[in-house]
Amino acid sequence: MARQPRQLARQGAAADLPNRAAVDAYAGPAGEVISDGQRLRLQDGSTPGGLPVAMMGDVQITRVAMVDSNRVGQPKDGLVALTVTLTAPRTYTLPAANAVPAGTAIRVFDEVGAINGSNTLSVARSGTNTINGGTGSVVMSRAYNTVAFYSDGTSKWTYDPISLAPPVAPAGSLPQGHLFGLKVSRPSATSIAIAAGSCASDDSTPATLNLAAFTKNFVAWTAGTTGGLLDAAASSGWWHLFVIGKADGTTDVYGSKSLTPTLPSGYVSKRRIFSVFYDGSAIRDFVHTPSGWVLWASPTLDLSTTAGTTRALTALFVPPGFQTEAQIRVQISAPVSVVSSVSVGSPDVADVAPSFANVGYDFVNYNGGTNDQFTRVTVLTDNQSRIAYRADQANTGFKLSTLGYREMAGRF
Repeated sequence: MARQPRQLARQGAAADLPNRAAVDAYAGPAGEVISDGQRLRLQDGSTPGGLPVAMMGDVQITRVAMVDSNRVGQPKDGLVALTVTLTAPRTYTLPAANAVPAGTAIRVFDEVGAINGSNTLSVARSGTNTINGGTGSVVMSRAYNTVAFYSDGTSKWTYDPISLAPPVAPAGSLPQGHLFGLKVSRPSATSIAIAAGSCASDDSTPATLNLAAFTKNFVAWTAGTTGGLLDAAASSGWWHLFVIGKADGTTDVYGSKSLTPTLPSGYVSKRRIFSVFYDGSAIRDFVHTPSGWVLWASPTLDLSTTAGTTRALTALFVPPGFQTEAQIRVQISAPVSVVSSVSVGSPDVADVAPSFANVGYDFVNYNGGTNDQFTRVTVLTDNQSRIAYRADQANTGFKLSTLGYREMAGRF
């Protein structure tokens, strides 16, 4: 034992220092530590050469591959890597917390972007263990998510929830109003489809909501693509579509007649992206263009009246609750030989008579002939879907149809 300090320090006469062959043959008393010049050896009293102590480079975390199926974790699992695209929601069950030393970490990560849409990976507790003090599972819903779970060596696992949170935009880098993709279509009379995309939530500090392609049916809301859309029973009227998100990054689509709906349990952020009209049996068909215009597949006559010389308001077939830029088709007529004009414009613009000099309004001029006059006009509504119109001659026939509209969907 007296030689041990010098052996550890590799100091002293060469004859007093063991070479590799001598170390390999030596069986010393239990607990004795010797060095072969490269690594330490711990003697157990019987094993020739003793037990080599691992060097840092010898220690490796065990990586296990998780495929498209559930997996029950083992104590040796250090890194659990999703290696194939999921075709259904899957679950990884942590080993018992008391099966590993306190402080042991198991990292679960999506190595190939396997998580997609509703095909999530849930990390569940074992038996009566807890995760962050609770009994629920942790849902990983974003591609390339990585979450580390730490054992207390007894009955508890912990993780940092921030690793699951959707990205929060730093001030100035992703302003409220960001919207990309999310084009809406109507695959059937009672369903809507939303293309993949992303948007900023309508919070003062916006979170990014990433959405895979979704289809929703015009029935009571249920989570996931092909699920229900609505927060109440389907009824006639305008329904607003929202992308909604949880703190863990889960996103979905939600429909409500309210512009400030109560979100389903667990959802904390939202962004309205579109509105549709339901007549009691079908969603009115539309075309959503890349430029943001919504064109009605079959426009209808919205107003047929006699315009007077005082200003009147009429509602167009556009969503209420916010201003829209509407495209309308206007037709006017008057008795033969009577020259008449009708102005149309935003109710927010001052009331003026139709005139070439009054540039705040578009107007249609009838020259007193036998043929009605038609034109297309783009006009800004108020937040009740209304525009203003006024004729310069009494008894002027006035008809209009709403061809479509464009609105900002919170892009400012």
